[in-house]
Amino acid sequence: MQEQIKIYDNVLDDGLRQFLVNKFFGLKTWELHGSETKEEINDSKIVRNFFYSPIADETINHLFTYHLRRLIEKRFKVVRSYVNCYSLNNGSDWHQDDGELTFLYYPQDWKQEYGGETIIKIDDREVPVSYKSNRLLVFPAKLYHKAKPHTNPVGFRFTVAFKTEEKE
Repeated sequence: MQEQIKIYDNVLDDGLRQFLVNKFFGLKTWELHGSETKEEINDSKIVRNFFYSPIADETINHLFTYHLRRLIEKRFKVVRSYVNCYSLNNGSDWHQDDGELTFLYYPQDWKQEYGGETIIKIDDREVPVSYKSNRLLVFPAKLYHKAKPHTNPVGFRFTVAFKTEEKE
């Protein structure tokens, strides 16, 4: 069941991780994404909107691909990549991704009490994966998943998503 999910910690050396974090925080083009549904959580309204920015810099895609191939046995190509940005107390709705495998990278320094887990549905179970700096989560793109709200006092939860297809 959980073998469909692969978790890799300490994926990048700290210099490269920090370089990427600086690149992501410096992105200038952000688009509003998500839904307008609201739900009650702990007596407060949660709006399921977040921002994303496509990664137009092919160097970043090549850097990631190079480092990820050391971990992943399958050959793959990146079809689409972007950075997600969730504001304070915000998460996402259940959704599936395009492509075959989703690579979700957690670049930020993070404390567990901030929350912000990724929840993945496998059969009838909801499997939580904690946000942890320099962690990579890999799972089949067709599995339903969502981001839980977070309480990071800096105000944002960033993830980097790479949608991939197997390379022949």
